[in-house]
Amino acid sequence: MVARLTFPALLALAGAPAAAQDSAAWLLVLDAESKADAPARACATAIALCLTVTGGDRDTPAALQLETGAGDTARVQSLALPHITGPDDSAPALWDRMIVLPAPAASGTAPGPILIGLITALSTPYSGGGAQARRLHLLRIDRNYGAARLTGELLDVPLDSNVLIRACFSEADMRQRAGACHDEYRSSAVITLTGAVAGGMPALGYAVVAESWPGPVSRQNDSLAKGRLRQRDLVWSRDAACSFETTFTFNPTTRRYEASEPGPDCSDYDVP
Repeated sequence: MVARLTFPALLALAGAPAAAQDSAAWLLVLDAESKADAPARACATAIALCLTVTGGDRDTPAALQLETGAGDTARVQSLALPHITGPDDSAPALWDRMIVLPAPAASGTAPGPILIGLITALSTPYSGGGAQARRLHLLRIDRNYGAARLTGELLDVPLDSNVLIRACFSEADMRQRAGACHDEYRSSAVITLTGAVAGGMPALGYAVVAESWPGPVSRQNDSLAKGRLRQRDLVWSRDAACSFETTFTFNPTTRRYEASEPGPDCSDYDVP
């Protein structure tokens, strides 16, 4: 099935007025469709476009199918995806958002490009715990009179994560930890349109919230060294260093989005 994001819902447009579509980028929420024994499919009804990721196993390269129109005017095109796969060569999942760009002035009646997201996940098992981190890969697709063309990856950022680390190894540890025998870490990111334009592309807002439990803990330190925990300590704590906001703007030279400033080291969350 299409992966649904766990972070708070974005303020997105299900369908923008025609004037807004012509003058500015806009953000769509995709409607996911899941059927047994069939690839996940997601549709943007406002622009009559559906996406499906196919293949992605060791024998079949991953591809993105674009379906436009309906009935007699329906058209299906398959685009080979770049080497963006999971650790087991699995196909990426579709992000449930799409950014629709305004059509270039010289394009005539051709529709504007779209930015789609592919999600890859990396999981690591631990004794008594485990971790998973997901990344978002943003790709641009140009649509020219029905013939779509994938122009490459523009952005690769952490999307969300969940980490569970064992913290009790004896009954004494259980008493010291007030029964909280795991350290937990979670993070989630939200991507928005800022309304600004740079390098001919919309600037993207990127906001991350990172939290740990019980209280402020770190994978780099021995949690048992903190001393005895009480029930009031068993709360989620916001990590101020790894909860941050930045802006990504497009660099026409590198043809990638770049952050306005370097982000913090948040490997406690982003590295399983």
